[in-house]
Amino acid sequence: MEYIDLRQVFFIILKKLPVIIAGALACAVLAFLYSTFLITPMYSSTASLCVQANENRGDYKSVTTADFTVSADLVNTISELAKNDVCIKAVGESTGLDKVYSPAQIRSMLQIVSNGTENFSVKATCPNPEYSLILVNAFANVISDSTFVDGNIVSANANDPYRGYVKKILKAGTVTLISNAKSVPLAPSSPNKARNVLLAALLGAIVCAGFFVIRESFSMKIITEDDIASRYQDIPALGTVPLVTVHEGRERHDNAEKSKN
Repeated sequence: MEYIDLRQVFFIILKKLPVIIAGALACAVLAFLYSTFLITPMYSSTASLCVQANENRGDYKSVTTADFTVSADLVNTISELAKNDVCIKAVGESTGLDKVYSPAQIRSMLQIVSNGTENFSVKATCPNPEYSLILVNAFANVISDSTFVDGNIVSANANDPYRGYVKKILKAGTVTLISNAKSVPLAPSSPNKARNVLLAALLGAIVCAGFFVIRESFSMKIITEDDIASRYQDIPALGTVPLVTVHEGRERHDNAEKSKN
């Protein structure tokens, strides 16, 4: 076939539409079963923080653009420092989860999300919803050296040995905990079953449709005069042989015998 006839493609898909729909539904069911029984559900908890490069800056009238820029840049530095072995060990020891997970596992569960400003958030994602809450609050505690309470910034508790580890390493600016995670997540953050089912159904439909279009396009079967015209433009069709079923052929034969008699 030297060219693609979109009209022919449309009719191929239309003819095989029930099979394509069945293939899409089968893929959707498989995706649902896989997401439900084979993928471990993960739960996420989030806490919000803010960093200030200038610890002694006054009200908003005295804040310059440079202050915001430096504070935003500090978030990247904090992101790197917060994942070092000292901080991860502090998170594990302060929660007691170092007996459940290895430092590498705890590090993989923690994430810092930045939007390019001085505000950022920390997220903990793990299979146990209670652990995600405990981990994210401990991680925020290790990073921050002060807490925003009732409109005021309260300095860290000096008796907390795990508080403000990042500040001790960074020795610049201040990191304030704006809000910690309040409750255990009830619904898993992943897998997204609806998205997986939809994508699987779409992929199944595309694969099935593509298979039938390719098979029909490269098929050498000649069924109608259009097949001859599309493949052999220089050869005219002299005639067609009608398709007769066995039952129709037997009836014609019986009728012919009766007419002879």
